[in-house]
Parts: sequence; structure tokens; C-alpha cells
Amino acid sequence: MKKQYVVLALMFFCTALMAETLEEKVDRLEKRLDALEQKLKPVLDQEMQRQQMLKLRNQARLRAREDLKNYRPEELEQIEKLYQSFSTQKGDDQKAIALTLLQKYPKANRTGCAMLYLAQISSGESQIELLKQVIRDYSDCWYFNGVQVGAYARFILGSLLEKDGRHAEAVACFDELIRLYPDAIGHNGKPLSADLPK
Repeated sequence: MKKQYVVLALMFFCTALMAETLEEKVDRLEKRLDALEQKLKPVLDQEMQRQQMLKLRNQARLRAREDLKNYRPEELEQIEKLYQSFSTQKGDDQKAIALTLLQKYPKANRTGCAMLYLAQISSGESQIELLKQVIRDYSDCWYFNGVQVGAYARFILGSLLEKDGRHAEAVACFDELIRLYPDAIGHNGKPLSADLPK
């Protein structure tokens, strides 16, 4: 009878020992899994960012195609030439190019992009007014790298207003940016929301 108690005690001890070992194995595996997830997170985040950028670039191409409704192919070629010449010029020449696009091709996607560039090289209150005009008239335009003019103009305007001490106006601009363009990116490919003041 004593032997049976010893055997039962040994069985109970072994079972407890095995259960404890299983718990330890599970804990060890969970720790390894957490470590792997931490190592993979940057890669997964980068891939998600790449996929988002591809999606936004596709939207930019779709918007550019809409210009075919308003302009003939030769006009679109002229719009693109004017737009590309913007970056090779300086000061008043850049302004003249943007204003030519605005007067001749007011509905063109590239006109919205040029007007935002013009706003960026302006200063003072005229810069703020140009940004407001871009937001009002060209929010649906896109750079081909996936940056949406309306989102980026709000980001720039909000940043200028914040710097100028116009906090309430800046917050309203940033709130609108987040609400209307939650996936918007900057020219660096990173989400605009990541660069907003906290």
C-alpha cells in the first residue's frame, strides 16, 4: 500500500513538473514571439507606408486623367512644359509661369501644384492668402509622388499660423487636415500627421 502512495506521489510530482515545464515553454515562446514582432515592426511599417504611397500615386494619376475632360492633348503638353519650367526659373519668372497656368488652364491639376509652389516661395500675408486660395480652388489636385495639394497646403498654412502665434487658426487647419486627409503624405513620403505639432 505504501508503494502505491509513493507511486501516486511520484506521478503527481511528475505531472506537476511537466505542467510547469509547459508553462515555461509557453512563456519562453511568447517572449520570442514578442521579440520577433518588435524586429519585424519597422519592416512591416515600411511596407505599409510603401503600399499607401502607391495608392496615393494612383489617385494622382486618376486626377491627372480628369484633365482630358477640359483640355486637348496638345494643351496638356503645354501645361506640363509650363509646369516643368517653373522649377528652372526664379522669383518673378516663377510667378509669371504660375499666373499663366492660372489664367490659361485654371482647371488643370498641374495649375494647382504650381499655385502651391508659388505660395511656398511667397512670404507674409500674401503667402497666407495664396495658401487659402489653393485650399479653396485646388484641394483636389495632386503631385505625382502622391502628395495631395489640399492636404499639403493645409499643413503649410497651419504651420505658418502656428509660427505666427495664431494658435486657434492653426489648430482648425490641422484638424481639417486630419479629418479630410487622414492618409496624406508629404514630399518625403511620410504621413503629414506625424509632423503635426503635439
